Amino acid sequence: MRRKKQVWAAAILCALLVCAGLLAWGDRRERTARYVQQNRAELEAFAAELTADGTYNGWTVSYWPELGMAEFETGASGLGSSTSYWGFYYSPEDVPLPLMGTAEMRYTPSGSGWRWEEPEGDNWAYTQRLAESWYWYEMHF
Repeated sequence: MRRKKQVWAAAILCALLVCAGLLAWGDRRERTARYVQQNRAELEAFAAELTADGTYNGWTVSYWPELGMAEFETGASGLGSSTSYWGFYYSPEDVPLPLMGTAEMRYTPSGSGWRWEEPEGDNWAYTQRLAESWYWYEMHF
C-alpha cells in the first residue's frame, strides 16, 4: 500500500512540474513583451548602432547585417542537441525574420505567430510579434 502512495505522489509531482513549465513559457514571453515595450526607444537606438555581436543588459546579442537584425538571446535551457533558446529580435522591416541569419528558415502561420520546423529532423522555431519591429522567439536546436 505504501508503494502505491509513493507512485501517486511521484505522478502528482511530475504533473505539477509539467504545469509549472508550461506556465513559465508563457510568462517568459509576457515578461519579454513588457520589457520590449517599456524599453523600446533604448533598444532601437542600440540596434541601430550595432555593427557587430555584443552584449546588452547581460544578454548575448547577435547582429545579422544582411537582414539588419539584432537578436537578443535572453535565456536557454537543456543539454546538447536538446537545448531551447529564447529571446527577442529587432526586424527593421517589421516582418518575421529567420533566426541566426538562417536563409532556409521559412515560417508558416501558427497560433498568434509563425512556426518553422526542420523537414528531416527535430529542430523548430516559433516567433511572435511583440511590438512594431520587435518579435519574440523560441527555438529548439
